[in-house]
Amino acid sequence: MKTLSDKRHPHHVHATLLVPKSMANRVWNDEENRLSDRLQKDFRSIRTVSSVLMEPVRTGMSIDWLVYAAKGKPYNQH
Repeated sequence: MKTLSDKRHPHHVHATLLVPKSMANRVWNDEENRLSDRLQKDFRSIRTVSSVLMEPVRTGMSIDWLVYAAKGKPYNQH
């Protein structure tokens, strides 16, 4: 997520969003392989958010993503 010109906000944020399988269709559109229209609309309504890239974690890659998002640091060092 990139922010607008306000330097007090982070340039981008890495995160993991855990969603129950029964609710996944409210977040991710499998047919179009993209974020749901409703969630895109919600992100666009936030003034300080200029763009969002959200995608499912590939099967078997969740640990790799978490290490990347944490920049290789153990949780207690954040």
